[in-house]
Amino acid sequence: MHGKKMARARLRTAGKLAAACLAVCVVGAVQGNGNAVYAQGSGTAKIHFLTFEGNTEGVLLESRDANGNPVFGMVDSGEDWDYPDGSDQRYPLRSGIVTNEGYDQEVRDYLTKMGVNKDNFQFYIATHPHSDHIGTADLVIREFQPQNLYIMPYDDSMINTSPTDVHLWDNQYVYDQTLAAAAEVGTNVIQDINDQNSAFSFGNFQIQIVNYDPSYQGQITYDANWFCLGVIAQANGNTAFLTSDMCDDDGDLTRVMQSYPQISDLEVLEANHHGFFDSMTDAFVETASPEVMILPGAFSNLKTSRVNLIGSLDTRLFALPAYTEQDAIVVELGADPVTTSADGSFRIYTDADKHLRAYQDGRWCQGLFEQNGVQYYAKENGILAVNEEIYDEETNRVYHADQNGHVTMIGGWVTENGQKYYVDQNNNYRKGWLDISGNRYYLDPNTGALQTGWVVENGQWYLMSEEDGRMLKGWQKNGIDWYYLDENTGVMQANRWLRDPNSGVVYWLRGWGGRAYSLTTQIDGYSVQFDGEGRVVGPTWIRYNGMWGYLSGGQLATGWIKDGIDWYYFNEDGSMKTNELCMIDGNLYYFRGWGGMLYNTWYQNPADGNWYYLRGWGAALNTGWSHIGNDWYYFNPDCTMKKDELCRIGNDLYYFRGWGGMLYNAWHQDPSNGNWYYFRGWGGALNTGWSHIGNDWYYFNPDCTMKSDEFCWLDGNLYYFRGWGGRMHSGWYHDKNTGKWYLFDKEGRAYRNQKVRNGIDTYYFNDDGTMYSGWKEEGGKTYYYRGWGGMAYSLTMTIDGVPCTFNFKGELVRRG
Repeated sequence: MHGKKMARARLRTAGKLAAACLAVCVVGAVQGNGNAVYAQGSGTAKIHFLTFEGNTEGVLLESRDANGNPVFGMVDSGEDWDYPDGSDQRYPLRSGIVTNEGYDQEVRDYLTKMGVNKDNFQFYIATHPHSDHIGTADLVIREFQPQNLYIMPYDDSMINTSPTDVHLWDNQYVYDQTLAAAAEVGTNVIQDINDQNSAFSFGNFQIQIVNYDPSYQGQITYDANWFCLGVIAQANGNTAFLTSDMCDDDGDLTRVMQSYPQISDLEVLEANHHGFFDSMTDAFVETASPEVMILPGAFSNLKTSRVNLIGSLDTRLFALPAYTEQDAIVVELGADPVTTSADGSFRIYTDADKHLRAYQDGRWCQGLFEQNGVQYYAKENGILAVNEEIYDEETNRVYHADQNGHVTMIGGWVTENGQKYYVDQNNNYRKGWLDISGNRYYLDPNTGALQTGWVVENGQWYLMSEEDGRMLKGWQKNGIDWYYLDENTGVMQANRWLRDPNSGVVYWLRGWGGRAYSLTTQIDGYSVQFDGEGRVVGPTWIRYNGMWGYLSGGQLATGWIKDGIDWYYFNEDGSMKTNELCMIDGNLYYFRGWGGMLYNTWYQNPADGNWYYLRGWGAALNTGWSHIGNDWYYFNPDCTMKKDELCRIGNDLYYFRGWGGMLYNAWHQDPSNGNWYYFRGWGGALNTGWSHIGNDWYYFNPDCTMKSDEFCWLDGNLYYFRGWGGRMHSGWYHDKNTGKWYLFDKEGRAYRNQKVRNGIDTYYFNDDGTMYSGWKEEGGKTYYYRGWGGMAYSLTMTIDGVPCTFNFKGELVRRG
């Protein structure tokens, strides 16, 4: 601890509570004193940190002039409700601009309450053009008219626009409004901040503005935080550092620490950039080592390790959003240690890891404490016990903490006549099993006395610690023997193999529980030898967890093992695969009921009926053709054999019979749609064309289906394929659907546009192949084809009521 800290610690009142708390999370029930009287030093020097709900900040400095009159200065003043609407192209309404938060009225009311006016308002320092810092600057300047405005030059062109998250927001709008307000009321504007004007006296304060290097103005910068001003305020031998949004991304914090030794071992530090994770650095916090840290933002902005560091420095920490019932936390730089209006307050914060942390007087609470009639228990670093049981050594009792951290006593240990007992919250002595804070104990069922050593209940053995009586688990040495107690139940394991969860070594636990060592014995029909540590000597089979395992080097084998002429495979837990189809390294294998890998044979899965063929080296055939025995088979990518299936492979169609063999030199009718296919000698189905099979001609479509019961135009000729597929030839065909007749020649072609003599009669066929009937003019001669098709010849017949005579050639020779 720093020397100054030790001196401060001696001044702290012994009567202060070591810890206490609640206000659920950042705002809850508060015990702060809004009307605190502050200890006076040699001159008034107060810093008012305005308590806003969000991540925004405003600081009012108060002192006295030579005549004892109050004087004020301000460093930033917080977010406002004003923002650009986009109507002016200079001020776009960009994503990220704050539109739902502002503290205009709160700032106005507080400055009015404090009596700030143009006669006593000496300066306003605008640290950088972000609205969460100087959004209300124009309001403050117009209404309270500070004599001087310190603000560095800014233009949007200074900000890098290449990243996707451009940090322009409404910077230009806020900056321009601030300068416009100063011009309206005649405030002196100081933009060339330098070594001569950066330090000045203010009442009892000595003010030093830092980080005013103007070189940023000729550069492109990621964020205005990188040229943010800071303010060192000293009074009455105390130092405060108001950091605003200073960061160390470009080394600002490091340079300031090196240039201004007065910020080492501070009294007051305003956490830079609202305490956000990556903006503060541990080196900065350790160098500053403040007595008081004011956090202008949510407690959860601080990463957990930094919260712990701050606590280890004995720094008092106050997060402003938790104190909004006060207008401000006022820090008085007039005493050692410094005083604040939040002194003695109690808060419960939620940290970045969602833990509840209890703070009393800005320091984390420890142990069991009471606040407003509610008990809490703070563990390490002020973290409240939540949803758990805790044993408190000081009270010798056990407590239960609920989700809000409220604790109630549920019991505790007492010692009587040298024997320990457990008394519950109703002062009853517990008996039998007792679970406390993750440990289990056994209390004599008659007397309630805590038991140690071996305990047996319901035939199960347990080992209780000789030191504190808690139930032991895992490996335990008792006497000269080792025992294993179940990691969950604590039950002693016996008459079984046990695989050590850490080393993987397998041990045999004898019937009475002790680990076998330095002996040879029969287990499951195998002679097993153990060395002095209990390891099995040499390879052997064992029954492990109801399955077979194989020990080698004292550990269960995993992966492939060859024993005799057979191969076996063992899972990660050492169990042997049996009666199982499984994929190993991209190949499918089957292990028989007794474990041996199946090879050079077929296997049908009883679960789904699929067939597989296991090759000589065990892996199932997959994705392709295979000639097995006298037949060809095809296997899918999942190694299943195709069966009872029409499938296209490459450009050809094949059929695999119910037992899997490829069909060839044979017909197949698809039962689902009745289509017929013919498979050639090499297996592929005929397609797109004529084929002479047996004594008949057939025609196959591009999809390999056989044409049947249909007329078909092929190469300019009309054909008819009968119901069973064969081409119609040398005869008549009557289409029952249309009633039309067709006559086919010996090649199967329908006669068309011609006379055809068939038998003793002559017929005429139309262009579409249908038989003609009626009058026909041909070559200057007239013919008549009767209703049944035959041409009239060598006769006289009445047609349409008129006698007509035809010669032997069928020519009409007389009508009427």
